[in-house]
Amino acid sequence: EIDLGDVAGKLLTLALRRPLVTLMAFDSLMSLLSVKRVPDNCMLELDLGAIRLLPADPNPSNPFEALQSLEDREMSLQHLVTTLKRAQKDSRVKGLVLRMPSSRGWGLDFGLMQELSNAILAFRRSGKLTVAWGDSFEEGMSAYMVCAACQYVFMQPSGSLALTGVCFEL
Repeated sequence: EIDLGDVAGKLLTLALRRPLVTLMAFDSLMSLLSVKRVPDNCMLELDLGAIRLLPADPNPSNPFEALQSLEDREMSLQHLVTTLKRAQKDSRVKGLVLRMPSSRGWGLDFGLMQELSNAILAFRRSGKLTVAWGDSFEEGMSAYMVCAACQYVFMQPSGSLALTGVCFEL
């Protein structure tokens, strides 16, 4: 039989003798209890205007650059694709809502856009809903190219769409 008074006394003695260890244990316990869980029947919302996609994981050699990158909202394309694959297999995630920035200054090259589009297509093929939203699709059509991988594409009613292509005259 366990004597609760004896256990409490030993814990109090440990806390007084090793306050740093006690504080670390308490902090670990609190972080475990406050972990956010993915709710059932949720949609994964991805705001591509709020993050800066990088071709590879950032690996700054300067520690000050590493601290600065924590403030920036940067994400590697590989991390984003892995996240989409996990969400694709997760039964709690029912779909993807993609918020697109205006095409101006988005700055993704064709290869990155193609990889992102392929990841969205794979997510869509799993039978989950994919919806894209953009304010406007102008200049270069890069944002619209990524949106085309979704089932539905919506645009701000007052937005503009610039369809550019190849012109050929004889």
